[in-house]
Amino acid sequence: MKTIGIVEFPYLSDRNYMLNQYKEWLSPHMNVLFIDYTIPIQLISKELDSLDGIVWPGGNIEDDKYHTDEAFLKYMHFIDYTYSYAKNRNKSKKFTIIGICLGFEILGLLCLEPKITLDYFHQLQITPKHGTSTLEFIPSFASNIFTKKEIKEMKETNVVMHSHAYGFNMNSQVVTHLKKCVTILSVDSFEKGDFVNMYQYKKYPFYGMMFHPEKLNNFVSQKLSFFFSKNL
Repeated sequence: MKTIGIVEFPYLSDRNYMLNQYKEWLSPHMNVLFIDYTIPIQLISKELDSLDGIVWPGGNIEDDKYHTDEAFLKYMHFIDYTYSYAKNRNKSKKFTIIGICLGFEILGLLCLEPKITLDYFHQLQITPKHGTSTLEFIPSFASNIFTKKEIKEMKETNVVMHSHAYGFNMNSQVVTHLKKCVTILSVDSFEKGDFVNMYQYKKYPFYGMMFHPEKLNNFVSQKLSFFFSKNL
């Protein structure tokens, strides 16, 4: 069984229940470890060497209610390091990144900016959405994971959870550049327009999801978990 790591996000209060939701989502199909973003930089590679992939979970951007700026920047430096590590590792052995919510935003922005700064989040567009939603993938992706009946059900029934404030508007210049390095697998409609809902890097096994697959234990979350276990 493959092993995946979940990066612990810097929260001031106890948010272990959120990390446990990610673990419960993935653990039926792979071993799951929590990764401390504060480990010394000289030890990060050794930690990552024991993994087949990593999850960048959801979180909050620059919010004193949840974390200090110092902690957030330290977290972002860890993310930046793992991104460079993953690209280099994939030259000889597969290493998967799964970005969810904030992780989805960061992974997308790293296509556009080679180095992380707090300013680079300004490229995101406001897209507040909280609650459940339908889901539709491009046919070539959906048919590899879901049955025809399930694909129809996803289009007609609320099957995924959203909880975010920012994203990538399909009509923005940012998405024009984003398309150069990713294949957009899903688009969702919001109050402020159509936004990227899921993508896959063209060159690497890196996936970003704006929705939260770990929140609802249904056939969508289960089959996505199985899909990722086979792509580690």
